[in-house]
Amino acid sequence: MGLFEELSRVYPLENVHPYGLVLIVPNSAFKPEWKPVLEAEGVQIYTNAYDGKVCFFLRKREGGDEAKPAGEPQPEAKPKPKPRRLEWTPQDLEVLRRLRTEGLAPSEIA
Repeated sequence: MGLFEELSRVYPLENVHPYGLVLIVPNSAFKPEWKPVLEAEGVQIYTNAYDGKVCFFLRKREGGDEAKPAGEPQPEAKPKPKPRRLEWTPQDLEVLRRLRTEGLAPSEIA
């Protein structure tokens, strides 16, 4: 088991914009000797404020193993459905023309 996996048992795994899914390790708990070990495991290390405190954000690189909190399965991402193209019938177009000639604005028709 790598250092990243060990840390994932202790520190929270959260989705933080713009970093994505990261482990949040407080600055006071982060040991400098972890940096080369984590980088060798393919972990990206960021520093930023979180909840008013300076923290290290640890993220697995793209294509690497996804970080998983101990004992919790991660929900699978569902693809967004593609928007359907609306096909107007001749009757719909006629109603729209009639409403526009009556002086209604598009926002009033919708």
